[in-house]
Amino acid sequence: MTQTTSSSSPSAALPPASASAVIDAIVDGAIECVRSVGLERMTVDDVARASGISRASIYRHIGNREAIQLAVFQRANRPFEAEAAALMAAPGSFAERLENIIVWGVAQHHGNQDLNSAFLHGLSNATLELFTSMYRAAIDRVMRPAFVAAQAGGEMRPELRPGEAVDWFLREMLFMFARPPMAQDELRRIVRQYFLPVYCRDRAEIAEAQREASAKALQAVAAGLDTAATLIETLRAEVRRLTHLSE
Repeated sequence: MTQTTSSSSPSAALPPASASAVIDAIVDGAIECVRSVGLERMTVDDVARASGISRASIYRHIGNREAIQLAVFQRANRPFEAEAAALMAAPGSFAERLENIIVWGVAQHHGNQDLNSAFLHGLSNATLELFTSMYRAAIDRVMRPAFVAAQAGGEMRPELRPGEAVDWFLREMLFMFARPPMAQDELRRIVRQYFLPVYCRDRAEIAEAQREASAKALQAVAAGLDTAATLIETLRAEVRRLTHLSE
């Protein structure tokens, strides 16, 4: 039988005091295993040995091997989601922000040791699907609000559906992750030539959309003024009528 804990190990002598600390220790151990044997070959016993946490505690706090794999992906992605959201909320046009987040995301992926370790040893279809599901949820949280706002502002093509746009964004990012790293200038060229035209209106289209929006706004103001003028004239007529009756 595999020994999962040892009375002489620091983790056994001084167990983590909280559930979050236990989970952190398990994921730390899992990442150590990923770096040494790969995500697919990692077992719950491996994680128990590396973390000093018993199999029973691992199952209780995280779950089976698939749940551990998901926790590894989530840990690897956690630092980047907030930064990605900040990039999409930064000043600049929608096209500029979209280009910056793609270039940044590809660079971050290639520089992420934990994800690289997972992909280096190869992933099964099931594990890749698990990663894709996690990554899509993160992309949806960041990109969908940006897509909706860009469409409302006339910068993103109006015929695109935000959900489909998120799916297409995910597929293209995964494709870029799988490519060997390239110079940033070359990556920006590819993004501008093949990626941005799918999502973004060009300057002439944006200017025309803004003119149309301005024209509609002016028409709405004019209609409001006409309504107000009609109401005022109605009130004047009523005042004249009442004045005539009182004489």
